[in-house]
Amino acid sequence: MLIVAVIILLLYLLLIGKFAFAIDKVSEFKLENIPAKTKFTVVIPFRNEAENLPTLFKSISKLNYQTSLFEIILVNDDSEDLSKDIVTKFISNSALDITLIENERQSNSPKKDAISSAIKISKYDWIITTDADCVLPKYWLDSFDTFIQQNDAKMVVGPVTYHQVNGFLKHFQLLDFLSLTGSTIAGFGIGKPFLCNGANLAYKASFFNSMNGFEGNDTIASGDDIFLMEKALKADKN
Repeated sequence: MLIVAVIILLLYLLLIGKFAFAIDKVSEFKLENIPAKTKFTVVIPFRNEAENLPTLFKSISKLNYQTSLFEIILVNDDSEDLSKDIVTKFISNSALDITLIENERQSNSPKKDAISSAIKISKYDWIITTDADCVLPKYWLDSFDTFIQQNDAKMVVGPVTYHQVNGFLKHFQLLDFLSLTGSTIAGFGIGKPFLCNGANLAYKASFFNSMNGFEGNDTIASGDDIFLMEKALKADKN
């Protein structure tokens, strides 16, 4: 039993060591001050997010990106609280291009259905998904735009982290999340991506449609991010 434990520990240390070196292989991305070109459709599904939507909308209002280059589609998934009223009020008081739609349930995964419903009516080819309980950085869209202009990309995986960490549980969640983020970066470093997060994920709608969207895994509630990335890697390993 001790020998097995030692072998498992050694394998784990080798894996962690490989990941540590792999992270350094991923080039650091730096935002550059260049004219914006990419047009985005930001897709945000929500269900009973009345508590979080005001904070999200506050961050949306502070986005630095040229307003004519992006739209926002909010997808209501049978909310039973005041979420829809909050969205409607925000739209009426905002000059941004924002559309509210109802989710078209077609599978066992409401979130995948919500994203698919939004892509059907999207104006632009680049789709960015995020969650209603997120806060968007000021230069969020600028960062994606710069990266896309510098790279021949069909899908871009972005990081997610916690803010306002108070208490032991929150600190534990932060450390756990950072380990997942590190593993995500390492996966790209070794040329075998295996993690991503739908709260900060971008891809071309044309690429999404060429893979028939979430077809093949729409019977599983989760996986709007990782399963889609796995399909993308099979369709184009680059």
